[in-house]
Amino acid sequence: MTDPIALVAGATGPLGRRMVDHLSELGLRVAALSRSGDHPPGAQWSTACDITDAAAVDTALTDLEARLGAVDVLVNAAHPRAPGATAVADLGADELAAQLAAVAGHLTLCRRVLPGMRAAGSGRIVYLAGALIARPIAGHAAYGTAKAAATTLTRYLAVEEGRYGITANIVAPGRVVDPDDPVDTDPGWVAAAEALTARMSLPDFPTPGDVAATVGTLVTNPAVTGQTIWVTGGEPIT
Repeated sequence: MTDPIALVAGATGPLGRRMVDHLSELGLRVAALSRSGDHPPGAQWSTACDITDAAAVDTALTDLEARLGAVDVLVNAAHPRAPGATAVADLGADELAAQLAAVAGHLTLCRRVLPGMRAAGSGRIVYLAGALIARPIAGHAAYGTAKAAATTLTRYLAVEEGRYGITANIVAPGRVVDPDDPVDTDPGWVAAAEALTARMSLPDFPTPGDVAATVGTLVTNPAVTGQTIWVTGGEPIT
């Protein structure tokens, strides 16, 4: 029996790279999608792909299936970077639409891998959201709204696809600090970090490795679906 295939979208960001490594360490054959097309060391296949382009997603997945086989695990960490803090009163429709395009991209990825998962009688879908879906920080409404919409879509997948042995869950990190990258010194983020630290029960922010380990747990557990797992250092989310 061959090792399962995990597709990581957004595979070259700090979280995506660590998820590629961790899933590879778990014994999965990992494929990587990213806008840049860079090849993470732990991946067996990679290509450049904008998930908001449905034709490009289909082309990429057709090539992946021909080379490795059908996708057993989809981990979606792909999302456009928020351009900066914008209050709702100043938010333009174009800026909101740019963020919401990632929701359609998540739908495209899920629809593309579901037939193979259904045929196999099992599958895992994990969406990387964030604490902003439930704990707003002023200025990030467009990003938080898009992440919340994709989270809801993922929960519906859990309800509808469970009969095929497919699970769908959400991992929602708070502020994540990569020990290998410089800490963001933007005054707004510094102030937000101080406020979050005061709410946390643990002394340190989660790392990309902590997030990847949570994803790995959901990928290997067939009995958990429709859940949002908060990786926030103990910051209470209600």
